[in-house]
Amino acid sequence: MLALLEISREEQPDQAPPALASVMDVMTFLADHPELAYPSVVLTHEGNVRIQWRRTKGEHFAVEFVGDGDIRFVIFAPDPKRPDKIARVSGSATVDSVMRLAEPYGVRRWAEAKNPGDAL
Repeated sequence: MLALLEISREEQPDQAPPALASVMDVMTFLADHPELAYPSVVLTHEGNVRIQWRRTKGEHFAVEFVGDGDIRFVIFAPDPKRPDKIARVSGSATVDSVMRLAEPYGVRRWAEAKNPGDAL
C-alpha cells in the first residue's frame, strides 16, 4: 500500500491520500480471503482503495472500500440462469458479506489464485 501512496503522489498530486479506514478494510478483506489471486489495486479520487479482478470482458469483480467496514461493489458475470447473457450487479454491502453476495455469479471460481503462490 505504500507503493500505492507513492504512485498517487507522483501521478495525481491533487488526489486525496489513501484513507486509513479504506486501507485497513482492504487488508482485512485480503487476509480473510487468501484463496483469491492478487487483485489490481487502484486509488479512487476520494482516497478509497478499489481492488478488482478481470478474467474476460464478461467476468469482472471490483470492490471499493469506503471505510467503517462498508464497501461498494460491481460484478459483471455470466447470468446464472442464462449463461449466454451478462449479469451486471452493483451495490453496497459490508466487507464481511460481499463474497457471499458474489457467490451466485461464480466470482470465486475465476478470482481464485491458480497456484498457491499466486495468493497473498
